[in-house]
Formats: sequence, structure tokens, C-alpha cells
Amino acid sequence: MKNKQILFVGLLLTAACTKKTVEPDKPEPRLEGRWQESSHLITRYDAAGNIVSQDVDILQGYYMVLTKDSLHYRTTSDHSSLGSDHYVRQGNVLQFGRGRISPVITTLTEHALSLRFRQPAATPGGGYIDSEDRYTH
Repeated sequence: MKNKQILFVGLLLTAACTKKTVEPDKPEPRLEGRWQESSHLITRYDAAGNIVSQDVDILQGYYMVLTKDSLHYRTTSDHSSLGSDHYVRQGNVLQFGRGRISPVITTLTEHALSLRFRQPAATPGGGYIDSEDRYTH
């Protein structure tokens, strides 16, 4: 019994004294680059915040190019411009279109980006719509 206790204490000391490898924090994935739209999710809510409906559109007709301070939408067929704007990033919020549009970054990885837009209720106390654009890199 005494040998088992010594072995147990030895194992605890070994585990406690083992040098733990600390991985440095990985930098946040880059927002800049070309992002191909993969889908568009629309969620409709009632005034109480309950989901009324959800629709997913699979879209691949355009892509978005983000630089450090601007975004450009282009068609995949002939790369013609669908519009561009300057943006400001504050945390996970992008503000562009003179502050009228402020999507929230809900996903940002090396290969995926999701931007969620909330459209306010058309009438006070009415329902609202969230739309989420999903992209791949």
C-alpha cells in the first residue's frame, strides 16, 4: 500500500512540475482580401423577437474585395463593379454608406466571413429582419 501511495505522489509531482507549453496568441484572421459570397440567410422576427421565418439563398454571382478602408462589390461573370464604399471598422462593426449601414462581423476565420445586417422595424413595435451574408476566402 505504501508503494502505491509513493507512486501516486510521484505521479502528482511529475504532472505538477511538467513544463507546460504556452502557445502564443494567434493573430486575428485578416479581413482584407477577396471574399466570394456563398449564401444569404434572411430571418424574419415578430415584434416579440420570435422567429417567423428563415430563408437561405445560395448566391455566387458576386464577390467582395475589402481593403483596409474600402469595400468593392463585383460580379463573378465579368468582374464589373456593383458599387463600392469606404468603411470604418470599430471592433466587430463595420460602418459604411454614411453611417446608414452597420453590419456586425459574426464570423471571421482564415476561410470564412459572415456579416449580419439588422433592418429596423418598418413600424414602431413591429417585427424586424436580420440578414446574414456568408462568404468564403
